[in-house]
Amino acid sequence: KHKNVVQLLDIFTGPLSVHLVYESLEVSLHQIQATNTPDITEIDLAIFAKEILQALEYMHCVLGIVYGQINPRNILLSFNSCEIKLANIAISVLQPQQKSFKADIRSVGTLLVALKEPGTIMCNPESLELKTDDVSDLCNHFLQQIESLSLRGLLKVSFALF
Repeated sequence: KHKNVVQLLDIFTGPLSVHLVYESLEVSLHQIQATNTPDITEIDLAIFAKEILQALEYMHCVLGIVYGQINPRNILLSFNSCEIKLANIAISVLQPQQKSFKADIRSVGTLLVALKEPGTIMCNPESLELKTDDVSDLCNHFLQQIESLSLRGLLKVSFALF
């Protein structure tokens, strides 16, 4: 159990199926993106980065699994508890991912760039650099460090709120 991972409550199995029951959260990041919401701020990016990296640290270091599913549909938010959680962890356990721990970490950077500048990722999927003038050098430096630092190293980096 981890504060940034959606809790698996129960499992039901049938002769040919497995049904997973998770805790319920209010909304996914995908649903928020589909609405007319204000632009994502640098503070928002910092919060998303920290909470997602904490969830990955738990999955990688405690559970020993690659998540392999960082995308807006699998990032759930609770307005009541002000938490950000990764969903569908059981899929990563039941169907081990072909990706690596490093790919999970890079996916966080890709997500952050896509949240702030969706066009950058569409034009250059390899780029982890924000083009706008409204982000600090610290923010871009953090994104560049995703390629070289470990998960624990990234959690120690001073970036915006953390």
